[in-house]
Amino acid sequence: MAFLSRSWQGYSYLPPRLSPGVQEMRLIAALHCHRLFYAGLAFRLFLILFAIPYIQNIWFIPFITDSLQAHTFNPWNSHLSSGGDVMAFPYGVVMYLAYLPLTALGWLVDQALSTAWFAKVGFGLTSLFFDYGLLVGIAMLARQYSPKLLLISYWCSPLVIYILYWHGQLDILPVCLLAWGLVALQRKLTISASVILAFAISAKFSMITALPFVCIYLYRNRRLRPELISLACVTMLALGMTYLPFILSSSFQTMVLRTPEAARIYAVFLVYGSELKLFLLPIVYTLALYLTWRLERITLDLFIITIGLGFFALLLLLPPAPGWFLWIMPFIVFYQLRSRGDYLLSVVPYLALFIAYNLLYSYGADLPWLGLSANQPLFRSLGLVSPKFQSLVFTIMQAAGLLVCVRMYIYGIARNSYYRKGRRPLMVGIAGDSGSGKDTLFSSLSHLLGPETVSHISGDDYHKLERHPRMWSAKTHLNPRSNNLSRLTHDVFTLAEGKPIWQRHYDHRIGKFTSPNKITGADLVVVTGLHSLYIKRLRQRLDLKIYLDCDEDLRLFWKRQRDIQDRGHDPVHASQQLEQRCSDSELFIHRQARYADLIFKLSPVNPDSLLARHAVMFTPRLKLFVTMANGFFHEELVRNLIALCGMHIDVEQSSDLDFVDMCIEGDIYAEDTAQVASLLVPNLEDLVLDSSGWHSGITGVIQLITLAHISDLLRREVEPNYA
Repeated sequence: MAFLSRSWQGYSYLPPRLSPGVQEMRLIAALHCHRLFYAGLAFRLFLILFAIPYIQNIWFIPFITDSLQAHTFNPWNSHLSSGGDVMAFPYGVVMYLAYLPLTALGWLVDQALSTAWFAKVGFGLTSLFFDYGLLVGIAMLARQYSPKLLLISYWCSPLVIYILYWHGQLDILPVCLLAWGLVALQRKLTISASVILAFAISAKFSMITALPFVCIYLYRNRRLRPELISLACVTMLALGMTYLPFILSSSFQTMVLRTPEAARIYAVFLVYGSELKLFLLPIVYTLALYLTWRLERITLDLFIITIGLGFFALLLLLPPAPGWFLWIMPFIVFYQLRSRGDYLLSVVPYLALFIAYNLLYSYGADLPWLGLSANQPLFRSLGLVSPKFQSLVFTIMQAAGLLVCVRMYIYGIARNSYYRKGRRPLMVGIAGDSGSGKDTLFSSLSHLLGPETVSHISGDDYHKLERHPRMWSAKTHLNPRSNNLSRLTHDVFTLAEGKPIWQRHYDHRIGKFTSPNKITGADLVVVTGLHSLYIKRLRQRLDLKIYLDCDEDLRLFWKRQRDIQDRGHDPVHASQQLEQRCSDSELFIHRQARYADLIFKLSPVNPDSLLARHAVMFTPRLKLFVTMANGFFHEELVRNLIALCGMHIDVEQSSDLDFVDMCIEGDIYAEDTAQVASLLVPNLEDLVLDSSGWHSGITGVIQLITLAHISDLLRREVEPNYA
């Protein structure tokens, strides 16, 4: 726990919503305590201290140290003016400023001691800082994972160690920034995500590959669509601040914007006739964007996988550059943490082939302290100079990469329930007697999930009569024949097809209908009313059927409060309305409970309190009876509510074992409800827009159970086995 506290303090500089939560901090602390973490750290420090990567020695470090000697605002201009290599630093100002402090500190020590070692160590420690930052960023994105698997797949990955500390590339900084930009987006910090993504693009322009996927993700999620304009504007503003001071410099343009690597985009093509060429990379990348655009619902996991597939398209259709393979590492690791079965085995051959190919045909590092030199490719010393052999090894490596890409596609897209459901919205019906809390449950779900993602059909809007005609007293609204249930069913099916409807709203204050309002379709359509489960055809169209019940004295107590507070009835009129109830409720409403998938019933802990204080507006202490399918998640629910919230729960299974009955009593705060939801609901952030929408008390428990059922329905389809 002491180590956990110290680790938490280490992240205190992050914004509150970007900082790790308690559960995340425990997993990160488990990373720090594992021996694999220290093994990977020791190996990195050994290479930083004793290995001198060839490209760092001839390009990157001299570029920074020369700029320190020149005391210039534009290091690219001073570098070319002094006859430096045009390939020395093909990165933006963010990359330069990130590697400047520790390298400059080491350079000052070198100047004082007449050495040339400390600048290189400072440069390597900068890469180590962002290397660790990417490890934590992946952990934050994954949220729930095996610490050992994360350390094996990333921290101890030979590919990462080779690229950063042996070959000496700097792509770790933009990739780390990209990962943390996705973390900010995951936590709905759009402004922070925009700035971080802009810095990633400024560090290495190829990171712009991810930006269209981010825009598609925001646009396809109605809850997040309003943030799209903010992200675009802030990203362009941040990019302008980092590029505009240097954009007119010919040296900056030559070294950063017109690098030889940029020409690789056009390196792979098909010849059309004698003059035309069909460039494959733009076509494949556009196809990846189109396939992502076609996804009607994009979960966060699916979004991360699609970005990885976008980067994979670049790697599979470009001549090899070792540093570029680091772009896909966060997404491969994320895929490994999420996947099951033998998917790890499909990644290992690709990583092994990558290491073998680049050891043969790429520059390495010197180990002068040990008297070893391996900075040149090995293919000459091994006699493997045949271009045909190199092409064969490269082909096998790319084929293995294509296999990983296909695996990621199958797991991330083809098996994603949101993708398979397409345009079909989720239909939820909530039935119950008057005053049982139907509208309260809908309002709480709408606040939690976001009004843009929820459409509401109220059964009260389908009364055949207004309140004042004489027929109202002869046949109350509790009778199904007093409601146009045929039109209600038709409108539900219309919304299910994604088409809008026009419906009058029944104003309970005046007892009359308003002018028709337009109701558009959404991802979730909630039907509330006295008779939402009465018609068989309507029930069959609903994905989740909920019935709300409550103790009769409690229902009358709440109904009286509602009529006085919300509907403007005077106390005498409200009492008269209660006395007009007939047996319609028992005949037509309570019988719907037999069709429900989920039944909630509320009862007061102390029934006498309702009688003693019937005229006083207060909230009585309640207990909740829940009937739900057995074998779902009730054991996890009970364990977490008792352990985290101290609630009292009794569980009883039905005689046929198909259902389980629970009695839940006790106090729970909204923060505790949110914490339990994060443990029980997979991919909670894909559903919840506003975490402040969680309620305390019994209402929060009802929210929690209902949301768990909604999440389960989105993923209930049987997934084929692709192992």
